[in-house]
Amino acid sequence: MSSFKSYCEKKFPENWEILDKDGGLFQFRDNSIAKGTGFLVMVLEESSKYEVQLKFENFARTLSSHAAQSLADPASPLKNLLEIYENISVIVHKHYIEKNLDPSTRKFENWDFNLIYKKRGGGDHADSFSDILISFILNIFPYNVEAEEEGSAKSDLLTRYERSHRNRSLCIAYHGYNCKVCGLRMKDLYGDIARDYIHVHHLNPISENGVIKPDPIKDFVPLCPNCHAIAHLKNPPLTVQEIQLKIKENGNTHAK
Repeated sequence: MSSFKSYCEKKFPENWEILDKDGGLFQFRDNSIAKGTGFLVMVLEESSKYEVQLKFENFARTLSSHAAQSLADPASPLKNLLEIYENISVIVHKHYIEKNLDPSTRKFENWDFNLIYKKRGGGDHADSFSDILISFILNIFPYNVEAEEEGSAKSDLLTRYERSHRNRSLCIAYHGYNCKVCGLRMKDLYGDIARDYIHVHHLNPISENGVIKPDPIKDFVPLCPNCHAIAHLKNPPLTVQEIQLKIKENGNTHAK
């Protein structure tokens, strides 16, 4: 199984069908939407890039209109996504119809788009790109992006709490891989082996809140391992601002 497909299966909702069509081509479909009224996401993996093509099915006018508004909304998380990842570009194709070669009858019919992710540097890009892909899809369509439940206690030698791959993906896709406290990106310190490595910190401790559906953008932040460890030296954890203040009080200028 490809690493890209395996990452996506961890992060996408269970009702999604993800097919490996061979030759680096993958097809995604939300099976909770009736066929003919939904959309298809085709991902082509090449040595230098991932290319995503979104196509609407025959009668998916409602979804098409919603997606167009999402892309045009200046407050959309998608805008932030494009600012964080300089190696992403989106190309929108708008389709018009014209009757009897008469320009006065020309009207907008539908649209689709391509998202292109250029692979930069070495290493496996599958994990990072799967984060971007799920964030893009869940934000462009009328999904309730309140994230998955977390916090179910599991019996083990020690009590541990479930955490969601999807929530982590949505957090990182929006905030990026730089630590919110000190601004460090692990790749800058350790090289390409740490290109996509970062901790995701719950601003509200999961062990105290029980089973919840957090907001992956407002309730989580990416932290480097050092800042994450410092946050948990106190209970409740230190806030981002409190850690930054401690760094500055000790004469360190690395606080973000």
